[in-house]
Amino acid sequence: MAIVQAPLRVRPDSPHLRLLASDAARRNAVSEHEVFVRLLLHLPRKATEAGVVDPRFAVAEADRLAGRLSYRTSAYTALTRPPPDPLEASDLSLVPVDDAVARVVLERFHYLESFRRDSAHYAGMAGTDRLAALLTLSSLDVGTIAQYLPARVSAEDVLVVSRVFAFGWAPPNALSFLLARLVRSLRARQTTPRLLLTYLNPNVGFTGASYRAANWRLWAHESGTQYAYVDGDYITDRELAARFGTGDPQSLARALGDRIAFSRMPLKPLQLYAYPIDVRLRPGLHAAEPVDLPHPSP
Repeated sequence: MAIVQAPLRVRPDSPHLRLLASDAARRNAVSEHEVFVRLLLHLPRKATEAGVVDPRFAVAEADRLAGRLSYRTSAYTALTRPPPDPLEASDLSLVPVDDAVARVVLERFHYLESFRRDSAHYAGMAGTDRLAALLTLSSLDVGTIAQYLPARVSAEDVLVVSRVFAFGWAPPNALSFLLARLVRSLRARQTTPRLLLTYLNPNVGFTGASYRAANWRLWAHESGTQYAYVDGDYITDRELAARFGTGDPQSLARALGDRIAFSRMPLKPLQLYAYPIDVRLRPGLHAAEPVDLPHPSP
């Protein structure tokens, strides 16, 4: 077991957190990357305002999250096994899949463990039976974003790539290749969105490389990032509102008491990347500086 004695800073570039994730992942036979991302998402629950966490809690949390991932995915290990022959991104086909398939990936393997309802799901398939990656498209339902859209673009003109996941065995550049395939597929429709948006969280180590490789552009920063936790586990703002009827921290604290907690450490703004399906939007998106968006109100 990894032993870390000094207080830990919760940062994506922390070698100590990487060591904890690697050690816990090895003991539980799960992906180191997936444990590391989950660790960065969950440690802020106990981090100080300076972003420091007790190493004993970090070790315990790494073990808990790795064990949880192993348990949740144990019935679906066939999805994690690579095909016998190496693949290239161009070997993948993009096909729609139903909610049942997407739910397994998003609730069992994706670090948010949250299925997006009323969405369209597309799988990157190797052959006919091996799902390498998943993309989810959802409607834009965040009012603060709608207010800052480019001129003559409404919320109805926008779709959000709300979930992205690739198994560890997926070929290099699989996501950027599938995003480009998705754009071509959408442009071929008679009724098509004019703009795609997606969120990226740099606090868990995501860099946006797949989006930039597919010619997406950083469009906005969303300030005020804060994580919420119910019964010790991270929960999305959307799920909070769906389960408890509100996302307001004070109302939730009154209703849930010690069951709910919120991160206190400073978090970097979320990033929003954009891609113009309507090529007439391209000059404006590429010429503009990133927009500063407020965090959506509860």
